[in-house]
Amino acid sequence: VNSKELYTDAFNDFWVLYPRKINKYLSFQKYQKEIKNFKTSEEGETRLKTAASVYGMMMKESNAEERFIPHCSTWLNQRRYLEYEEETLQGIKNKMKSKNRLAG
Repeated sequence: VNSKELYTDAFNDFWVLYPRKINKYLSFQKYQKEIKNFKTSEEGETRLKTAASVYGMMMKESNAEERFIPHCSTWLNQRRYLEYEEETLQGIKNKMKSKNRLAG
């Protein structure tokens, strides 16, 4: 089984966005488990992808060292994605702008 057959397209889209690529298989297992917490798998896929995108953007903008970014499986298992939902995207962008102004 090659990796293209092992993972869903939705997971691969999510994986590309997450900023630390460690243990893809375990991450996929946690992803599949978390998808079941949403009304539909499509909603879960969209929300997790959005959260990963926001989180990835924040890590890049803050120049976070990779060792301080949790493994994707941990991020999913601890439901940290809830902190980066689409509703908070504008608030996060505003916080980043404020921090950038302070750092000056």
